[in-house]
Amino acid sequence: MPGDSKTTLSTFTGDAILAAAVDRLRPRLVAMILRRVSSKMAARIDPEGVVHDAFVRARPRWQSLSPQPKDVDAWVYGQVLDRLRELIRGAMGPEHDVDREVGGAEGSAACLAEQLVDSHTGSNTAVSRAERREVVRAALDKLDPVDREILALRHYEQLSNGETAIVLGLDKSAASKRYARALVRLKEILAALPGGLEEA
Repeated sequence: MPGDSKTTLSTFTGDAILAAAVDRLRPRLVAMILRRVSSKMAARIDPEGVVHDAFVRARPRWQSLSPQPKDVDAWVYGQVLDRLRELIRGAMGPEHDVDREVGGAEGSAACLAEQLVDSHTGSNTAVSRAERREVVRAALDKLDPVDREILALRHYEQLSNGETAIVLGLDKSAASKRYARALVRLKEILAALPGGLEEA
């Protein structure tokens, strides 16, 4: 029947769009997973496997979305993050805070702290820079997981506000407000911490 062939063609086209996005993003997604997985979880999580699992699970979701997101890359990014959280939750058990583990892995928190701390290096500033980085990491640990995730996506993963909104399932204005609030909260926490910074 003509309708059946149209549906099949549409399915193949949708699969091709999704597969192309996953292939294009694969190096970036694998790097993101490696940054977010703590050293104690690294032996249990295969980044390529996470990307593959996310793709397999995303295919029927993608086909059922109407309308489909305009930014397929950001949507894929969110699917991979969701799959990573599920795998970590399964490996750690329900009593652990998965958001803290995924968002607060040594690499992720250190890299985000690095992005938020002045990057000038010199022999006179190396120690103070390391101290400042530790203060920022302590402040990040005190943030709500969604706020920490928004800051990581915007500052470290270099996603736009619109992309961040898609990854987190928020509308763009909500993501923008949440981001502004997260920056304010981070500055408040930094000011209150011993050895806190005047500015993030």
